[in-house]
Amino acid sequence: MQISKSGDLDGWISYFLNAISEQALQNIIPALQVVALYDEMKRTIPHVIRSHNSVDVIDTLFDRPIFSSTDFAAKSAIPPESAKKILQKLRNAGIIEIIGEGKGRMPAIYQFTRLMKIAEYEGD
Repeated sequence: MQISKSGDLDGWISYFLNAISEQALQNIIPALQVVALYDEMKRTIPHVIRSHNSVDVIDTLFDRPIFSSTDFAAKSAIPPESAKKILQKLRNAGIIEIIGEGKGRMPAIYQFTRLMKIAEYEGD
């Protein structure tokens, strides 16, 4: 409405473009953090799990950072028994944590906490 009255289209465009630029700068920080974490996990996880499934494990963690043990096995295409061993190794190394204990036929729920913290980043 103010634009129609004052004819200050340039002022509005400048305001709008500054807002877009500021938001883009805020998005760079978590994006760079995700890339750095991915690079770190490419170096760390193969040493932790000692398995030819390292790439599948990393891709699964980054695709679905909150997951059940059965979801992990299905998504990664790793046999369930092998997946359980891998999850235990990741948990022992502090890479993932249990956020919901399994009971009976209900599987445990895990979280890749470091990725979730980046995803929750709100900037300043």
